[in-house]
Amino acid sequence: MTTAVTVEEKRTFIRWLMNNHKMKRREVHWLLRYMLNHDHILQNIHFTEEAHYCPKAVIFSTIPSDGIPFRFYKSSTMTADVEIVFHDLRLYPEEQVYFQVNYPNSKDCPQYRRVFEDNPHLPVHLVEKKAEPINKLMDEIDRAALMLQIDKALDNNDKNLFMQLTSLLN
Repeated sequence: MTTAVTVEEKRTFIRWLMNNHKMKRREVHWLLRYMLNHDHILQNIHFTEEAHYCPKAVIFSTIPSDGIPFRFYKSSTMTADVEIVFHDLRLYPEEQVYFQVNYPNSKDCPQYRRVFEDNPHLPVHLVEKKAEPINKLMDEIDRAALMLQIDKALDNNDKNLFMQLTSLLN
């Protein structure tokens, strides 16, 4: 998911989010509305997960959700004051800001998947942990493809190919 997300795709997602979910903090709605009207800010907004690892991050949640209502992280500071984000976005519109949106079934939501970007600031141990299920799935796919090739070699009475493929399988 490393492809660049356009400003229009971000705008579409934000509108969808505002129309379909109620924020735990109403000020977040105002912040999102402000962002909708400023392309230069939207260019530097990224929707990701585990945003608290990023140098500058906003995390907010909708109702119902188990997530925190609102947090803003910048360098080593953290605040729950939405107004500070307004000021920061106005003063530093060129800085990258990573947004984490907590709402039910977000990972299965096609609107969210369109704007989701991998978090470049994740610690290595978390990146590896996320890669484990993918690697396992790829191994299963490779194994299934190999089994099909073995079956085909048996059907064609190709003993040499059968021996090579079974040694690979083992």
